[in-house]
Amino acid sequence: MKRLPALIAAMLMLGSCALPVLPAGEDSSQETSYRAGEYRGVAQGYAGELTAFVTLTDSHIDAIRVPDCPETEGIGSVAVEQLPGLIVANQTFAVDVVAGATATSRALIEAAKQAVSASGADPAPLLEPPAQPVRPSLRAEVHEADLIVVGAGGAGLTAALAAAQSGPELRIVLLEKNAAPGGNTLLAGGGINAAASAVQQKAGVEDGFEEMLSDSLAVSGAQEGGLLETLAGDSAAVIDWLAEAGMPLEQLAQLPGSSAERAHLPENAEPVGKFLIDGLTGAVRRAGVEILCGTRASELLTDEEGRISGVIAESPGVRHLYTGGAVILATGGFAANDKLCGSYHTLLRGLDTVSSAAAQGDGIAMAQELGAATADMAEIVIEPTVHRGSGLIVPRALREGGALLVNRSGERFADELADDAKLSEALLAQPGRCGWLIFGEGLLHLLPSALEERVLSGAGPEKLSRAAGLPAETLEETISDRNAELPEAADEDGNEPHPARLEGELYALEVAPGVKTTLGGLAITPEAEVLGAAGEPIPGLYAAGEVTGGVHGAAALPGNELTGLLVFGRRAGQNAAGWLSAQEERQENSDV
Repeated sequence: MKRLPALIAAMLMLGSCALPVLPAGEDSSQETSYRAGEYRGVAQGYAGELTAFVTLTDSHIDAIRVPDCPETEGIGSVAVEQLPGLIVANQTFAVDVVAGATATSRALIEAAKQAVSASGADPAPLLEPPAQPVRPSLRAEVHEADLIVVGAGGAGLTAALAAAQSGPELRIVLLEKNAAPGGNTLLAGGGINAAASAVQQKAGVEDGFEEMLSDSLAVSGAQEGGLLETLAGDSAAVIDWLAEAGMPLEQLAQLPGSSAERAHLPENAEPVGKFLIDGLTGAVRRAGVEILCGTRASELLTDEEGRISGVIAESPGVRHLYTGGAVILATGGFAANDKLCGSYHTLLRGLDTVSSAAAQGDGIAMAQELGAATADMAEIVIEPTVHRGSGLIVPRALREGGALLVNRSGERFADELADDAKLSEALLAQPGRCGWLIFGEGLLHLLPSALEERVLSGAGPEKLSRAAGLPAETLEETISDRNAELPEAADEDGNEPHPARLEGELYALEVAPGVKTTLGGLAITPEAEVLGAAGEPIPGLYAAGEVTGGVHGAAALPGNELTGLLVFGRRAGQNAAGWLSAQEERQENSDV
């Protein structure tokens, strides 16, 4: 924790020690000869095959182009835009991946390596970092703001918009370490829970605060409502608020655990996460909020009275000091921080995550430096069947349809429909801490398109066992036993074969548990104020979204996580604006 005056002096000193810019091509430590021309390489990205064309001169990489990008717009597409220039400038594949787009970054680098290999050259020299990498000079910049929001996922965008609406005169900056807004919210499906909303009333759905709270408590394991009461109580209001901001959610669905149709969705069947991020980003920009991507916050500052006074952040080549009277943390959870997750549950060490790679717990750590309290840090949600190699979730629908789960010995070892925690525990107890999902053509339609190219197949148990490296005799016996449990046909007339029967062409995916999300984080009040260790709010510090804990308990009712980030993001923005107004009034009165 640094005090503001000393920090400004330190930053100004830093600005006088800037490193010189090294022009591209001056690093001659690696002398490599190539056969001039353009060459093609292909690698598997996050959403599909990524093709890179590399132009070589006789001495260096001249250009890299990716004509078609199959990756997620605003995430993987950013890596495709940024990495080619970085590789060419440094003449090496040993460059940093783009935050939040790790899979795409690695795929582009791999495709470029293959292209170099296709020229007949050895790409090995290009795997070493240059002795003098091209990098911008490091300089210091000081910026004035009233409110700094850290994290441009759903919670941060919501908070920024609510603050701008409550205080149109405020100077608000929104810092995002990734290359584009979105965070985990961009990947969200499902819906947004709300009770007694105008949409429900119009559709004749009977639902209310008590019903939503009861359903939420039943899943969370908590005895008292606490912050869940705030979530349920404000839920209908945030649906109205989104509609007023140009994001109507007119469709309804009933998600698991809910006693009514209370999940709200966009009418055009667009994934709700992308719908929110696109709508909120546009609304925030129209409200005059400055969104700064590629800018990582690293430290919170306070004044002599312990009130928030600013944020230190870094972007390529620049260290920033943002002065401001309030900060809202919306930096996400820590599902991608293997060390931190493993410190609460040793079984989780080494697991993949289906969360954004940016979910490192940055905001939690920054606030803890100020003495912030945490809640429910051990509540970590595990997804039992994550495809090994891609980190993609293999949907539960495949297991519900009748897919068979076997271990590396080809033996069935668990009930495929066990709850996520029990199935994850069973998988982690197997050799290699993994298993194989086996299914037939009748279930192939349940497989997401992103997994279609990753599935192994074989005509019958013997050929499938060869493809997957499983013992043929044991697998054949396990499949035979499974088929004996199932009827031969899906209907009484025998017209349709039972979809789960393992006959004909068979398919397999290697799966293992992965960390899905974290429910623990900073302890907050119903007004989204961050609490200190003594139980009192830290003046000027607010938080919302996955960076917070104590909202959902041991598990979140499906649809509640998006509701929570909206409810507490909105409250954080409104209350931060109110705090700043009160501080200004206090200052004016003291000057009289």
